[in-house]
Amino acid sequence: EGALLRRDVLEELLHDGYAGTLPGVPAADFCTLSDALCTLWQEKNLSEVLDALHAKVSSYREKGGLFLSVAESITGEEEFFRTPWGKVLYNDITGKLSDLLQQFRVLGEEIEKTGIEKEQAQLPVIEQDCALLQRLLTVAQEGYTPLRRAYADAAPAKRPNLPKERSAAAAAYADLRADWAGRAGLKPLPALRYTEEELQDACRQYAALHRTLGAVLTEFDRRYTEEKFRRGLCDYNDLEHGALHLLTDDTGAPTPLARSLGSAYEEIYIDEYQDVNAIQHDIFCALAGERNRFMVGDIKQSIYCFRGSRPDIFRTLRQTYPPLSDILS
Repeated sequence: EGALLRRDVLEELLHDGYAGTLPGVPAADFCTLSDALCTLWQEKNLSEVLDALHAKVSSYREKGGLFLSVAESITGEEEFFRTPWGKVLYNDITGKLSDLLQQFRVLGEEIEKTGIEKEQAQLPVIEQDCALLQRLLTVAQEGYTPLRRAYADAAPAKRPNLPKERSAAAAAYADLRADWAGRAGLKPLPALRYTEEELQDACRQYAALHRTLGAVLTEFDRRYTEEKFRRGLCDYNDLEHGALHLLTDDTGAPTPLARSLGSAYEEIYIDEYQDVNAIQHDIFCALAGERNRFMVGDIKQSIYCFRGSRPDIFRTLRQTYPPLSDILS
């Protein structure tokens, strides 16, 4: 019955969207969003895409407001590495450069151990490669444009030829070096292909799409919830949000009810924590005390992201809590 009800509400919502009668959503903006979503998910129609996205954000306290908050955090004027997408790109670029730096250092040590004279002629070049990578990592902290310029201007040292018969370490270094640098300079890095102005313009466009999508999903949730209540219906997401509303206040702090319920449990044991969503995590936090929540999980076994599970929550907890050896000592 819920699926049929969502279909009916969505049908009316789409009609209003194209007609330009959705609150705060001009018809032109709705059509732009429709084109973007249907291009991204070509195997689904717009109604199916919006239904799937609503199910996804329903596992968050903010629901459709999640997209609105993202839109408000982007002006299109900030330095690109400070935007949500830029932070991901920064971590990707610096992660790859750091990995390459570490591999070069290890291979240099291995080549030095071989004692082969012709291979050890590579060591000064390896040192220069490491210095160049370290310099790029330092420049990356200054921003996207300085890194893009430094990467384009980088001039790696010329590498001496290796004999056909070479050690495994020398062969590995040669292969890595060939993938990274050529005769004319460093190989182009796809992550740095665009200018910062182009990326900022893309950010403004994405912010507009997020703003429209957030407004559409918020309106859909309002209509869907209103119709469910009118019919006396309740789904699983309602139970989660209802429980969270009873157990936390507007600041997210536990309510007296949460403290009362939590006091009944000496220990709270939760298995498969890699598959909890944000709402469930907040509920557990409200019920549990400081030291009586025992969580078990394995991020590699997370299989319910399509239902809104957040394996990153468990990953963050692992980084937050001290090692057991520190607690027991």
